[in-house]
Amino acid sequence: MLGEIIWNRIVVMNKLSHYFCVLALTTSLHITSEVFAQEQGEQVSALDGQLREALKQRDLGQFEKYLTEGADPTFLFENHEYGWVYCTATEQGREDFLQLIIDNGFDVNHRQNGIHVSISLPLTCAVLFGNLRAVKLLVAAGADPAMRMCAACDKKTDSSVLDEAAIINEYSIAIFLLDKGNYSDGQIQHVIKGLEMFPVDESNPRNDLRLEL
Repeated sequence: MLGEIIWNRIVVMNKLSHYFCVLALTTSLHITSEVFAQEQGEQVSALDGQLREALKQRDLGQFEKYLTEGADPTFLFENHEYGWVYCTATEQGREDFLQLIIDNGFDVNHRQNGIHVSISLPLTCAVLFGNLRAVKLLVAAGADPAMRMCAACDKKTDSSVLDEAAIINEYSIAIFLLDKGNYSDGQIQHVIKGLEMFPVDESNPRNDLRLEL
C-alpha cells in the first residue's frame, strides 16, 4: 500500500530535504523588498508592509486590523518563505494569523508565480515548515493537496503537494494527505516512483507510526 511505501522510504531522504530547503532560501535574499516588487511590476503599499510587520511582531490585533483595512497577505515582497505573509503565516506558532487570513476570504489555493514551487502555495509552505496543524487548517478550508506544484511545467509532470511532503521527510503530513486529495493515478505513481528510488531503512526508530497506516 502507498502508505507503507511512504513509511519505509521517506526517512532516508535527508539529502533531498536539504536540497528543497536550499532552493527555497537561496534566490533573492540580497535585494530589498521594494526592488524585488518593482522587478515583478508591483508596488509595495503601506498596508501590506504593516501587515507583514504585525505578523513579524506577532501582534494579532494589528494584523486583523490591517487585513480588514485591505492589506493583501498574498503580496510578494521577496522570493523565499518569509517573502509573502500568507506563506509565513503557515509557520508553527502562527496558526491564529493563518486562521484570520482564511476567515477573511483569501484563497487557500492561491498560487504565487515566479518563485520556487516549494513555497508557491499556502499548502506547500505549511509542508515546508512541517506544520501539520496549518496543513489541516488549510485542507479544512478547501486547500487541494492534489494541485500540481508547478503550473507552468510539462503536463506530464504529475507532481502534487503530497510529493513535497514525501520528499522532505514530512511523512506524518504525507500520511494525513493521502486520502485528502483527488489524486490521479499518475500522481500516485509519481510519488511511488520517487520513493522507490531509495533503499528501505529498516533501522528507523519510529516504528509506532506503522500503527497509523
